[in-house]
Amino acid sequence: AATGFAAIACEVLWFRVLHAFVRSSTYAFTLLLVVYLAGIVLGGALYARRLAKHARPWVLLADVQSALAAATLVSVAVLGRAGTLTALLARVTGRHADADADLVHLGVGAAVILGPATLMGVSFPLVASIGAARDARGPGRGMGELAAANTLGGALGSLVTGLALIPALGTQRSFAVAIALSLTASL
Repeated sequence: AATGFAAIACEVLWFRVLHAFVRSSTYAFTLLLVVYLAGIVLGGALYARRLAKHARPWVLLADVQSALAAATLVSVAVLGRAGTLTALLARVTGRHADADADLVHLGVGAAVILGPATLMGVSFPLVASIGAARDARGPGRGMGELAAANTLGGALGSLVTGLALIPALGTQRSFAVAIALSLTASL
């Protein structure tokens, strides 16, 4: 549930940051959803092709969750500098900053969200395989419970982030909460 909460909390927060820079909420949300889902797909494929037979899955999970926390922190730092990147591009190209601002922000957003989203895509099948290996009742029941817990965590992450964390803590500190949950899940 903690990883689901953190993942969807980040999605809500990334949208908030992207929407601050991209003039169209439709473009910001579409980009976020496409990149987020692409990362989930890439992470699942990476797990299936390269990581499924890892000898120490608990160590791998700790590494993935730690890398996820670090990648999310980088995404926050880079997205916080998107305006500076746009101004730099305008100086280098000689074009007016507004002409390319949305494209730059969308490109930067895609680049920095894809990494954490890919790690999120590794996490779910990794946790599922650890749970299935330990569940004497059979993998189907354990997978159902895991999917339910992850989905509940995601729903709570969306609700709590949008209605409580952001109003109480602001965007940056809300990201810190999501990052802390990712790190907690690595223990």
